[in-house]
Amino acid sequence: MARIRIAITALLFFVILPSAAGAEVTLETLLVRRWYDNLNIRVSLHNPSPARQPGPVVVELSARANSAEAWIPVKTWNNINYIQPGFRVSRDFFEENSAFLRQLASRGTFEVRAVVRAPGQTEAIEKISTYNSESGE
Repeated sequence: MARIRIAITALLFFVILPSAAGAEVTLETLLVRRWYDNLNIRVSLHNPSPARQPGPVVVELSARANSAEAWIPVKTWNNINYIQPGFRVSRDFFEENSAFLRQLASRGTFEVRAVVRAPGQTEAIEKISTYNSESGE
């Protein structure tokens, strides 16, 4: 009987409770905006769970001219130490920080991708956005 109690306690402690209390960061927004000659890429994360998301939460930003080309890394943020329950965190990247991104922006249309990895998540979260200078989106 004591062994059964120990087994149930271990099951609760190591399997059920951590999954029930685990935080789940979401990649809420990947937005590319142009303001006159300046291009801004904003990545917004959200922790909708009741638990704190521990860090480091890592956001990798990459870009490419079109879907036939390989992704080129543009920026990696690894300074998000945690995200409190219900809170949002954003990171901005401006094209003047990357010669490659300036080159893509001058062509008119390109794709950006954000990949988010966080402790406790089973897989990375990915979002892709296409920017078209004619439509401004």
